[in-house]
Amino acid sequence: MEIEFIFTFYEKEQQISRHPFYLSLLETYDVLLAYAMTQLEPEEQANLIKISTCVISEEEPFLPDWYWICNGKFWLDDMERFRKEHGIKTSVPQEYISEWMGENT
Repeated sequence: MEIEFIFTFYEKEQQISRHPFYLSLLETYDVLLAYAMTQLEPEEQANLIKISTCVISEEEPFLPDWYWICNGKFWLDDMERFRKEHGIKTSVPQEYISEWMGENT
């Protein structure tokens, strides 16, 4: 099994990558987010605005309820929370963040 990440950035093209998949990655929402973020360089972490994920398997894997609820996606508010918790200074303009938060919270 594999997991595919589609990383969407504010200032550069999307990046797609595949990695080995382990069920332990789905322990919690935060575990998967942290794993996804470790696939990026620090400057990419600072510029990230969305992560889409897809579990690729020949058999139907068990996916927890939280994964279905978020549809395998992490949004700008998740990125901002992660950056704040890990001391990463965002490179996404504050105006963009404020506008997005106003429309999506």
